[in-house]
Amino acid sequence: MAPLALVLFLVQPCDAFAAEPPAIQPDGSTRVVGTVRDTTGLPLPGATIEIDDSLAAVSDAEGRFEIDLVSGALYRATVKLPGFDPHGFVFEVSHGVRLDVVLAISRVREQIIVTAPSPEEAVARPFLLQPVQVYRTPGADADVFRALQTLPGVSAPDDAAGLFVRGGDVSEVLVSLDDAVIAHPYRYETPTGGFRGTVNPLLISGLSFSTGGFSARHGNALSGVLDLRGLERPERRQTVATFGLAGASASIAAPVGDRFGVRGAFNRTFTRVLFAVNGSPRLFDPPPEGWDGSAGFAWNLGRGGRLKGFALMQRDRIGVGIEQDAFTGLLRSSTTHRFAGTRWDGAVGRWTASASFGHDDYERSTNVGILDRTITDRVASWRIDLAAPPAGAVEWRVGANGSFTEASIAGRVPVRGGDLGGVSGDARFDAAVDDWFGGTYLEVATHAGPVSTTIGARADRFGLARATTLDPRLNVRIGLGRNHALRLATGVYHQAPSPSYYDRERGASRLPPMRALHYVAGYETGRETEGLYVRAEGFVKTYAHLPLEDDVRGYTADGFGSARGVDLFVQWLSSRLEVRGTASWLRARRRWTPVDQRERYDLPDGTWTPDFEIPWWVQIITRVPLSNGVSVSASWRSAAGRPHTPIVDGRAIGDGFLPVFGSVNSERLPRYERFDLSWSWLVPAGDGLVILFASVDNVLGRANFFDYIYAPDYASRQPVVNAAPRGVYVGVSLRR
Repeated sequence: MAPLALVLFLVQPCDAFAAEPPAIQPDGSTRVVGTVRDTTGLPLPGATIEIDDSLAAVSDAEGRFEIDLVSGALYRATVKLPGFDPHGFVFEVSHGVRLDVVLAISRVREQIIVTAPSPEEAVARPFLLQPVQVYRTPGADADVFRALQTLPGVSAPDDAAGLFVRGGDVSEVLVSLDDAVIAHPYRYETPTGGFRGTVNPLLISGLSFSTGGFSARHGNALSGVLDLRGLERPERRQTVATFGLAGASASIAAPVGDRFGVRGAFNRTFTRVLFAVNGSPRLFDPPPEGWDGSAGFAWNLGRGGRLKGFALMQRDRIGVGIEQDAFTGLLRSSTTHRFAGTRWDGAVGRWTASASFGHDDYERSTNVGILDRTITDRVASWRIDLAAPPAGAVEWRVGANGSFTEASIAGRVPVRGGDLGGVSGDARFDAAVDDWFGGTYLEVATHAGPVSTTIGARADRFGLARATTLDPRLNVRIGLGRNHALRLATGVYHQAPSPSYYDRERGASRLPPMRALHYVAGYETGRETEGLYVRAEGFVKTYAHLPLEDDVRGYTADGFGSARGVDLFVQWLSSRLEVRGTASWLRARRRWTPVDQRERYDLPDGTWTPDFEIPWWVQIITRVPLSNGVSVSASWRSAAGRPHTPIVDGRAIGDGFLPVFGSVNSERLPRYERFDLSWSWLVPAGDGLVILFASVDNVLGRANFFDYIYAPDYASRQPVVNAAPRGVYVGVSLRR
């Protein structure tokens, strides 16, 4: 299903570009002119000028703007531009008045954060993004996960949105919203993740993403942690509506009194217009369609802290023609996903405290060939964190978290993984898993001159495995002058295996937690918010207790593996140009069995290259603000092709042929390359804002592919055709 990645998206409102809901602007009789410049004197195009909380103008290519206002009146003005500190002032309109505004580059990360960053972030250094950066990433289709794929250390073995972090599987990344676990963070799920994220940027204020060496605060994750932060109480009423080739969306937010606020959003996907514009060589029955609705609240309790909650419901369905090995047929799938979470932030005595609770309810039915399977998965999660007031150069943090899982997977599956035509026969699949995980952690952070250290440990209990683990963690930052630093990290990590390994017909009865050991060393120089910033990291990971198929016991924990590599991140930020470059080198080996590959291959001795090992990839993203609120962005990505296990022969059996595979992943598909463009235009409209946007994915129409389709007797093969080599998308967003 990888070719669908181009079409299964719904571009969301670019709310990060829009102004706050405005008041009524009076009719004007005097024209006020002005300019917006940075501290070096360079003009700043695209800055928004608000008059009494109403968007009045956007600076042009020379930083100039004009506004008609009432003579003799007093006005409050605010000038804003992402990456710069907003500037507010009060002025009186008189003949000849001129507004010359100077904006200073922000001294904090370009991220909207409603709660202070975790204290360990200064040492562990995760990547921090805000919604505006997601919207501005060409080729990301306004999706959080696709934007994260542009970061170093995250490989993309196909056009899906899955996060494969530093040689780890997509299932090894923990995803949470306000610390409530999202057990199924992808829509239109596939073995490589899904085609886009469950939570769109419209619903978050920022995110933190760690690609390794994360602190003891997080458990039950082997490779990475993605922590999404929900929105706080709206200060003013906001309404947004967006229309595009693939669907429409609307949202509203409003304060209720001085301390309470509510939000709501609804999205509807319809792809017929998109297919009419771009075309598709594939059969869709039905075409991709779905909807989602969300609601949230935020409540300022005064001395009692802050409380907020969020609920999301999504439904999708699709019917699409697919090819695998020599099989061609129609895959039909329908999904229902519900998520609810709540978070409290406050204080217990002198200690800073937070508590989170969440519930994730997921149902999916899939039918393709002889595979007919229904999955029901319910996960309830909880978390409590406490931080003591700093005592000199020492900070203490303690907490606990856990989850309860109730999973049911039932139906018919191929005896041999991937044999959708059923040449090798089918088997009953029946897994009913009740599991739980709980743990506690303790951390101490110390600061001595240029050296900052976080030492921590967590103890976890895994219910079904009947195992207790103890994971030490260490993070060190060594400052080398004002803008240089070395970072070191190491730690032990454990994670429970997927419920799919506990099939009562051919699965395991019990498996221990999987284990990973991280070593990370890095160097950084510069500032993330201005000028040149460079970050380089090398890493080594080892794996143990990975599931491995076994003829007698179903699966054992005899699997193991390793990964090592180097990640490079280079960024240049200025008022006239933004450039970001990433590069990664990776070597990964594993001996393990993914659930969907049971009995697919004859197990070789030792380790082999996993399906998601991409030895190298590079990406360059640039954004240029032009005149009158116009912005153009471009992205170029090139990567080694994904590994491929060739079929060298076909063995006749009954009326069909069984594939005879060569060595596991002994071939590699051709190099991947893609060039994307996007464009947006912010236009003031009365007391609101209109955002026009357009994008072209894979501008050069390169025929990237990720698999082969074979003849029925496996005597020949040809690449699987993509859904569309080039994709065009246009839309408009209205905000007031």
